[in-house]
Amino acid sequence: MESDAKKAIVTTLMRSLAKEGSWCGETHVQKAVFMLQTLTEVPTGYYYVLYKHGPFSFDLRDELATMRAEKIVELVIRTPDYGPAIVPTANSDRLEKAASAILPDFQRQITFVAQAVGKKGVAELERLATVLYISPEFSVADTTDSKARALRKIKPHITQADAITAVTEAQELMASAPHAAQGLGR
Repeated sequence: MESDAKKAIVTTLMRSLAKEGSWCGETHVQKAVFMLQTLTEVPTGYYYVLYKHGPFSFDLRDELATMRAEKIVELVIRTPDYGPAIVPTANSDRLEKAASAILPDFQRQITFVAQAVGKKGVAELERLATVLYISPEFSVADTTDSKARALRKIKPHITQADAITAVTEAQELMASAPHAAQGLGR
């Protein structure tokens, strides 16, 4: 996917996150784009690694910095006690207009992820995204408890109860996620 189309998907996702009550800080954007790729197979192509607070894309971080330099997004301090929100500017409209042929193909997936992520806090996002990141390692025979233990092995600060909640939610999201291939009529 070309760069402008990827940027348009990211700004559209940011707008959807904000509608769902998201703070839209970098952590929210990082985890939402990860889930967009992982759960719905939207082909944005950002490479993720397991990092300090769950899956993180240095590629996406660099893209967000480029988008700031291009004045497609800006940082907004809403509350001095929190980090800044990343907000699409009026300049993002031209990207979204240029990508108008493909954005409808992914709108269902963007809405799904925004609704799943919207009101979650950073700790919840870390747990959920990390479970999704390690889920390819699970076998069909793995129980919810064994998956929760695997999460806690990587992230020992997560309680067993929170790990079980994250595993259960991840399983529900994986089962209900609309895949991009469906959105493209395949």
